[in-house]
Amino acid sequence: MPFVALAKSLARTVIEPKKLGFIACEFDARLALGEIEVQSKVPGATTRLNQLQRDANAKGFVLVARKPPSILGHKFTQDK
Repeated sequence: MPFVALAKSLARTVIEPKKLGFIACEFDARLALGEIEVQSKVPGATTRLNQLQRDANAKGFVLVARKPPSILGHKFTQDK
């Protein structure tokens, strides 16, 4: 599947769970989309993954929050 079609599909996968309040599904979709964007060198991918990390931490999804830094090649550091 071409990147554009895959990205659109994952973007829809982010929107629906968010509307329904399924936070874990939303975070999983955002993580998958972010990983694909980083590998494809899409501008803004780092910003979106950093926002996902903040959102996941704020909602108590610590394991999800640890994944964006590893995708970006950074060591995980917990906010104090």
